[in-house]
Amino acid sequence: MRPIGVVLLVIFLILEGFVSILLGAGMILAKEDFYAVMKEEFGKIIGELNVTHIIDYEEVFEIVYEATSFATIFIGIIYIIVAVGVFALKNWARSLAMLLLVFQFAYSLITIYVDPSSIVVLVISIGFLWYLLRKDVKEMFSRKKTTIEERILGKRI
Repeated sequence: MRPIGVVLLVIFLILEGFVSILLGAGMILAKEDFYAVMKEEFGKIIGELNVTHIIDYEEVFEIVYEATSFATIFIGIIYIIVAVGVFALKNWARSLAMLLLVFQFAYSLITIYVDPSSIVVLVISIGFLWYLLRKDVKEMFSRKKTTIEERILGKRI
């Protein structure tokens, strides 16, 4: 039986992973619907930055749109792989989960002005970071698995 904190973290990571994968796939599959709107918004941002004379934003947008679509799917896959590792109590997964949570925290901090509901993800990220940094949780993830010989004969000195 896994501790409730681990189970909740795994559920959070899996949900984030599936949302990222669906978002990236949606960007690819519904390109006709969203491409024009996103291109217009991207053009506004480029115009506000006064760099239209330096770059051709239409060409740059095409590259950014495709890269963002595939990067979002890739990040979703990473979330799910980390969730499996956390469930298996692997220390590498704990480290990667903390890294993902730090990025999630930073992203939520940036988007909180646009989307006030980001505060929920911000609080969840802080909670899970606190959980993963606790001494007992660190020990649980870094425990060396004992072999059957060590269990039967006792630990070697």
